[in-house]
Amino acid sequence: MAAMEEQHGRDMLLELVNQEVMETAAKEYNIKVSEEEIELELAMLRSVQDDTETTLYAADPKRLKDKVKAQLILEKVLTKDIVIEKNKIEEFYKQNQALYDIKDAYRTRMIIVGSDKEAKDAMAELENGSSFEALARERSLDTATGSLGGDVGYVSAGQSSIDPAIAKAAASLDVNDWSAPLTLKDGRKAIISVTEKADGQKFSFEEVKGHISRELALEQLPQSVTPEAFWKEFDAEWFYGE
Repeated sequence: MAAMEEQHGRDMLLELVNQEVMETAAKEYNIKVSEEEIELELAMLRSVQDDTETTLYAADPKRLKDKVKAQLILEKVLTKDIVIEKNKIEEFYKQNQALYDIKDAYRTRMIIVGSDKEAKDAMAELENGSSFEALARERSLDTATGSLGGDVGYVSAGQSSIDPAIAKAAASLDVNDWSAPLTLKDGRKAIISVTEKADGQKFSFEEVKGHISRELALEQLPQSVTPEAFWKEFDAEWFYGE
Protein backbone atom coordinates (compact mmCIF):
# COMPACT_ATOMS: atom_id res chain seq x y z
CA MET A 1 0.00 0.00 0.00
CA ALA A 2 2.85 2.35 0.85
CA ALA A 3 4.54 1.69 -2.51
CA MET A 4 1.28 2.19 -4.42
CA GLU A 5 0.60 5.41 -2.53
CA GLU A 6 4.09 6.70 -3.22
CA GLN A 7 4.08 5.87 -6.93
CA HIS A 8 0.56 5.82 -8.32
CA GLY A 9 -1.19 8.03 -5.77
CA ARG A 10 1.38 10.76 -6.19
CA ASP A 11 1.16 10.59 -9.99
CA MET A 12 -2.63 10.71 -9.88
CA LEU A 13 -2.67 13.77 -7.62
CA LEU A 14 -0.12 15.52 -9.84
CA GLU A 15 -2.30 14.77 -12.87
CA LEU A 16 -5.44 16.12 -11.18
CA VAL A 17 -3.70 19.29 -9.98
CA ASN A 18 -2.30 19.92 -13.46
CA GLN A 19 -5.72 19.45 -15.03
CA GLU A 20 -7.20 22.04 -12.65
CA VAL A 21 -4.35 24.44 -13.37
CA MET A 22 -4.87 24.05 -17.13
CA GLU A 23 -8.63 24.59 -16.80
CA THR A 24 -7.86 27.81 -14.93
CA ALA A 25 -5.39 28.83 -17.63
CA ALA A 26 -8.05 28.20 -20.29
CA LYS A 27 -10.40 30.63 -18.55
CA GLU A 28 -7.65 33.19 -17.99
CA TYR A 29 -6.55 33.19 -21.65
CA ASN A 30 -10.02 32.49 -23.11
CA ILE A 31 -8.88 29.24 -24.71
CA LYS A 32 -11.41 26.70 -25.97
CA VAL A 33 -10.87 23.02 -26.70
CA SER A 34 -13.50 21.36 -28.86
CA GLU A 35 -14.66 17.76 -28.74
CA GLU A 36 -13.44 17.41 -32.34
CA GLU A 37 -9.91 18.44 -31.32
CA ILE A 38 -9.90 15.88 -28.51
CA GLU A 39 -11.15 13.14 -30.84
CA LEU A 40 -8.42 13.96 -33.36
CA GLU A 41 -5.74 13.67 -30.67
CA LEU A 42 -7.20 10.37 -29.45
CA ALA A 43 -7.22 9.00 -33.01
CA MET A 44 -3.59 10.08 -33.44
CA LEU A 45 -2.70 8.41 -30.13
CA ARG A 46 -4.29 5.14 -31.21
CA SER A 47 -2.47 5.19 -34.53
CA VAL A 48 1.03 5.71 -33.12
CA GLN A 49 0.75 3.82 -29.83
CA ASP A 50 4.23 2.43 -29.26
CA ASP A 51 4.17 2.31 -25.47
CA THR A 52 1.67 1.76 -22.67
CA GLU A 53 0.45 5.34 -22.37
CA THR A 54 -2.94 4.70 -23.95
CA THR A 55 -3.21 1.30 -22.27
CA LEU A 56 -2.75 2.81 -18.83
CA TYR A 57 -5.75 5.08 -19.28
CA ALA A 58 -7.83 2.88 -21.56
CA ALA A 59 -9.84 1.45 -18.68
CA ASP A 60 -11.11 4.97 -17.98
CA PRO A 61 -11.90 6.81 -21.24
CA LYS A 62 -12.95 9.98 -19.39
CA ARG A 63 -9.60 10.16 -17.62
CA LEU A 64 -7.79 9.86 -20.94
CA LYS A 65 -9.97 12.60 -22.46
CA ASP A 66 -9.30 14.88 -19.49
CA LYS A 67 -5.56 14.31 -19.84
CA VAL A 68 -5.66 15.04 -23.58
CA LYS A 69 -7.72 18.19 -22.98
CA ALA A 70 -5.23 19.46 -20.38
CA GLN A 71 -2.36 18.85 -22.82
CA LEU A 72 -4.20 20.71 -25.59
CA ILE A 73 -4.79 23.70 -23.29
CA LEU A 74 -1.11 23.73 -22.37
CA GLU A 75 -0.07 23.66 -26.04
CA LYS A 76 -2.52 26.43 -26.92
CA VAL A 77 -1.30 28.64 -24.07
CA LEU A 78 2.33 28.13 -25.06
CA THR A 79 1.72 28.81 -28.77
CA LYS A 80 -0.96 31.53 -28.60
CA ASP A 81 1.48 34.28 -29.67
CA ILE A 82 3.30 32.27 -32.35
CA VAL A 83 2.10 32.81 -35.90
CA ILE A 84 2.68 30.03 -38.45
CA GLU A 85 2.28 30.95 -42.12
CA LYS A 86 -0.52 29.10 -43.89
CA ASN A 87 1.77 27.90 -46.70
CA LYS A 88 3.99 26.12 -44.14
CA ILE A 89 0.97 24.39 -42.66
CA GLU A 90 -0.20 23.31 -46.13
CA GLU A 91 3.27 22.09 -47.04
CA PHE A 92 3.48 20.00 -43.86
CA TYR A 93 0.08 18.46 -44.59
CA LYS A 94 1.04 17.56 -48.17
CA GLN A 95 4.24 15.91 -47.01
CA ASN A 96 2.63 14.04 -44.10
CA GLN A 97 -0.86 13.11 -45.27
CA ALA A 98 -0.29 9.51 -44.17
CA LEU A 99 -0.23 10.69 -40.55
CA TYR A 100 -3.84 11.79 -40.87
CA ASP A 101 -5.10 8.68 -42.63
CA ILE A 102 -5.96 6.77 -39.47
CA LYS A 103 -6.43 3.03 -39.86
CA ASP A 104 -9.06 0.91 -38.12
CA ALA A 105 -7.92 0.16 -34.58
CA TYR A 106 -8.92 -2.66 -32.27
CA ARG A 107 -8.88 -2.56 -28.49
CA THR A 108 -7.25 -5.89 -27.74
CA ARG A 109 -6.54 -8.19 -24.82
CA MET A 110 -4.06 -11.04 -25.04
CA ILE A 111 -2.97 -14.09 -23.11
CA ILE A 112 0.63 -15.16 -23.81
CA VAL A 113 1.67 -18.74 -23.00
CA GLY A 114 4.72 -20.81 -23.77
CA SER A 115 3.41 -23.96 -25.41
CA ASP A 116 0.62 -25.51 -27.47
CA LYS A 117 -0.57 -27.44 -24.41
CA GLU A 118 -0.83 -24.29 -22.30
CA ALA A 119 -2.72 -22.57 -25.12
CA LYS A 120 -5.09 -25.54 -25.40
CA ASP A 121 -5.70 -25.47 -21.64
CA ALA A 122 -6.39 -21.73 -21.72
CA MET A 123 -8.83 -22.16 -24.61
CA ALA A 124 -10.66 -24.88 -22.67
CA GLU A 125 -11.05 -22.57 -19.67
CA LEU A 126 -12.42 -19.78 -21.86
CA GLU A 127 -14.90 -22.14 -23.50
CA ASN A 128 -16.00 -23.27 -20.03
CA GLY A 129 -16.88 -19.70 -19.09
CA SER A 130 -13.70 -18.31 -17.52
CA SER A 131 -13.20 -14.55 -17.78
CA PHE A 132 -10.60 -13.59 -20.41
CA GLU A 133 -9.38 -10.78 -18.16
CA ALA A 134 -8.98 -13.05 -15.11
CA LEU A 135 -7.26 -15.73 -17.17
CA ALA A 136 -4.78 -13.18 -18.55
CA ARG A 137 -3.89 -12.12 -15.01
CA GLU A 138 -3.47 -15.73 -13.95
CA ARG A 139 -1.74 -17.29 -16.96
CA SER A 140 -0.14 -14.69 -19.24
CA LEU A 141 3.65 -14.70 -19.43
CA ASP A 142 3.54 -11.02 -20.40
CA THR A 143 3.30 -9.61 -16.89
CA ALA A 144 3.00 -5.98 -18.02
CA THR A 145 -0.26 -6.59 -19.88
CA GLY A 146 -1.28 -9.53 -17.71
CA SER A 147 -1.64 -7.22 -14.71
CA LEU A 148 -4.05 -5.16 -16.83
CA GLY A 149 -6.19 -8.17 -17.67
CA GLY A 150 -4.27 -8.66 -20.93
CA ASP A 151 -5.08 -5.17 -22.21
CA VAL A 152 -2.62 -3.98 -24.87
CA GLY A 153 -4.65 -0.92 -25.86
CA TYR A 154 -5.51 -0.32 -29.51
CA VAL A 155 -3.71 -2.23 -32.24
CA SER A 156 -3.76 -1.65 -35.97
CA ALA A 157 -2.06 -2.98 -39.09
CA GLY A 158 1.59 -2.03 -39.43
CA GLN A 159 2.04 -1.05 -35.79
CA SER A 160 5.69 -1.65 -34.96
CA SER A 161 5.16 -2.47 -31.28
CA ILE A 162 2.70 -5.31 -31.93
CA ASP A 163 3.45 -8.76 -33.36
CA PRO A 164 1.98 -8.89 -36.91
CA ALA A 165 0.05 -12.05 -36.07
CA ILE A 166 -1.83 -10.20 -33.33
CA ALA A 167 -2.68 -7.22 -35.56
CA LYS A 168 -3.89 -9.51 -38.34
CA ALA A 169 -6.04 -11.62 -36.03
CA ALA A 170 -7.55 -8.57 -34.31
CA ALA A 171 -8.82 -7.27 -37.65
CA SER A 172 -10.68 -10.52 -38.29
CA LEU A 173 -12.41 -10.88 -34.91
CA ASP A 174 -15.83 -9.69 -33.86
CA VAL A 175 -16.05 -7.68 -30.65
CA ASN A 176 -15.90 -9.91 -27.54
CA ASP A 177 -14.81 -12.98 -29.55
CA TRP A 178 -11.42 -14.60 -29.00
CA SER A 179 -8.99 -16.11 -31.45
CA ALA A 180 -7.58 -19.57 -31.89
CA PRO A 181 -4.00 -19.78 -30.55
CA LEU A 182 -1.55 -17.70 -32.61
CA THR A 183 2.15 -18.40 -33.07
CA LEU A 184 4.23 -15.28 -32.41
CA LYS A 185 7.61 -14.40 -33.90
CA ASP A 186 9.37 -15.48 -30.69
CA GLY A 187 7.69 -18.89 -30.76
CA ARG A 188 5.28 -18.24 -27.91
CA LYS A 189 1.53 -18.68 -28.27
CA ALA A 190 -1.11 -15.98 -27.92
CA ILE A 191 -4.87 -15.93 -27.60
CA ILE A 192 -6.43 -12.54 -28.22
CA SER A 193 -9.81 -10.93 -27.76
CA VAL A 194 -11.14 -7.68 -29.22
CA THR A 195 -13.26 -5.58 -26.84
CA GLU A 196 -13.79 -2.45 -28.96
CA LYS A 197 -13.31 -1.28 -32.52
CA ALA A 198 -12.46 2.29 -33.53
CA ASP A 199 -13.20 2.97 -37.19
CA GLY A 200 -10.43 4.57 -39.20
CA GLN A 201 -10.80 8.08 -40.55
CA LYS A 202 -9.02 10.25 -43.07
CA PHE A 203 -8.75 13.81 -41.77
CA SER A 204 -8.92 16.71 -44.20
CA PHE A 205 -6.62 19.71 -44.17
CA GLU A 206 -9.34 21.86 -42.58
CA GLU A 207 -9.74 19.34 -39.77
CA VAL A 208 -6.03 19.16 -38.90
CA LYS A 209 -4.66 22.61 -39.74
CA GLY A 210 -4.95 23.73 -36.10
CA HIS A 211 -3.12 20.61 -34.93
CA ILE A 212 -0.33 21.15 -37.48
CA SER A 213 -0.02 24.83 -36.61
CA ARG A 214 0.46 23.95 -32.92
CA GLU A 215 3.02 21.25 -33.71
CA LEU A 216 5.07 23.66 -35.83
CA ALA A 217 4.76 26.38 -33.21
CA LEU A 218 5.89 24.05 -30.42
CA GLU A 219 9.03 23.29 -32.42
CA GLN A 220 9.96 26.98 -32.13
CA LEU A 221 9.93 26.94 -28.32
CA PRO A 222 13.39 26.79 -26.74
CA GLN A 223 12.42 24.00 -24.35
CA SER A 224 9.50 21.84 -23.34
CA VAL A 225 7.18 23.25 -20.68
CA THR A 226 4.97 21.30 -18.26
CA PRO A 227 1.82 22.48 -16.47
CA GLU A 228 3.85 22.86 -13.27
CA ALA A 229 5.30 26.03 -14.80
CA PHE A 230 1.88 27.65 -14.26
CA TRP A 231 1.41 26.62 -10.63
CA LYS A 232 2.73 29.89 -9.21
CA GLU A 233 0.63 32.01 -11.58
CA PHE A 234 -2.56 30.28 -10.48
CA ASP A 235 -1.67 29.71 -6.80
CA ALA A 236 -1.49 25.92 -6.96
CA GLU A 237 0.01 24.31 -3.85
CA TRP A 238 1.57 20.87 -3.53
CA PHE A 239 1.14 19.06 -0.21
CA TYR A 240 1.44 15.34 -0.84
CA GLY A 241 2.92 14.12 2.44
CA GLU A 242 5.53 16.84 2.33
